[in-house]
Amino acid sequence: MAGDTGAPHQIFLFRSQITARRFNDESLRILESLLVFKDVKSQIETRSDLKQFLRFESLSIFHEIKYKTVYQKLFILQFFVRAFALIGDTESCLALKYEALLFRDVKSSSDQSLHVSHLEWLNFAHHSLDQGFYSIATQASEKALACFQKKDVADAKTGDFFENARVIEDIKRLKDRAMRSAASGSVQAQAAEYLKRKVVEKSRTCSSFRTETKSAASTLFRNGIKKRHARELRKHQKADTTVLDLSKGQAGRIVSFFVPICVKREFSLSYFKTEINMAGSSPCASCKLLRRRCAKDCIFAPYFPSDDPHKFAIVHKIFGASNVSKMLQEIPLHQRADAVGSLVYEANARVRDPVYGCVGAISYLQNQVSQLQMQLAVAQTEILCIQMQQEPNLPAQLDQDDKSLLLASCNNFNSIPQYFNFASSSNVIQDPLKRESLWT
Repeated sequence: MAGDTGAPHQIFLFRSQITARRFNDESLRILESLLVFKDVKSQIETRSDLKQFLRFESLSIFHEIKYKTVYQKLFILQFFVRAFALIGDTESCLALKYEALLFRDVKSSSDQSLHVSHLEWLNFAHHSLDQGFYSIATQASEKALACFQKKDVADAKTGDFFENARVIEDIKRLKDRAMRSAASGSVQAQAAEYLKRKVVEKSRTCSSFRTETKSAASTLFRNGIKKRHARELRKHQKADTTVLDLSKGQAGRIVSFFVPICVKREFSLSYFKTEINMAGSSPCASCKLLRRRCAKDCIFAPYFPSDDPHKFAIVHKIFGASNVSKMLQEIPLHQRADAVGSLVYEANARVRDPVYGCVGAISYLQNQVSQLQMQLAVAQTEILCIQMQQEPNLPAQLDQDDKSLLLASCNNFNSIPQYFNFASSSNVIQDPLKRESLWT
């Protein structure tokens, strides 16, 4: 078994086969024997090492085969397609398969044996669509439709009209499905969805803030008390003026009347000043929501102002006020603002996606990056094909052995789906959100 002591020897043997540029079935059999393991961990590590090795070697090999014949280039391309399919690197497999099909399509004008049928394009479109490469599936569907329409025109006299119409309808349906999938994951669609979500969140925030402002009964009660004490103060001031204007003969009566008035005045004035001081410093949003007195050293006050109650409300709903307080006390003072910003962002993400939160958004963006990298890889392969077309052909005629070798490999090319099934049936955890591009 490859998971035993013979695994290092087999890995070394496969590396030596590739280094010696032996692209044959024996090398593929060695690679297939490497992928049989007793435990999943060893299998994942070996597949990752082989993926990096094959990607690095394939780039150097593609530069080496510039001046080889067309059949030799296609044979090497198809070898790497099968190798990447065996190790489960679907992205690299589809990229090289697409390059091989484009190269054959270009060269078929001078050699009809290299013609790409509509079935080959259609199978490739299905594989690309299943793996999430929607734009590539759309292009492959267009190629399949163009090839079939050319064949339909050539066989107009002998072809079955209804059968041809059914095939064209199937290809168009596949193309429409790929285009809809690509449109749903495009940057424009994501931006429109994001703006729509922001408008809904803003409307919810404004409505909750307006509701809280209308229901602030404690503020109205405090303002009423302040007005009442202000009226009492003005009334006692008028009474003092009246007492001072009384005659000296009524001094004893003045004293007995003036003492309780002064006491009442002093009490009302001190209470009035206390109310003014309390109204001047508004409690923070956390103390207002928790209905408690806001102390001078309140840990929430610098980060949750009273004019933004929704900010603390959502953090309190997700994490809890006591947990946030403990967390802020353990963090240095200069890092608390960043910590509060992170908590608010994560709380908003948890409200939108209670299961994944920020991780779901990160994974979604990683998927978009992977798809864009795949499109970049396809564009680079097309550039490489154009460069290979512009190079001068060698004067020597193509060897008949090369043609027979390519035809044999083309027959094996149709067996690639079983390699996909082999890779998926193995105990390998493949995350489509963490693909790496072949050309980066």
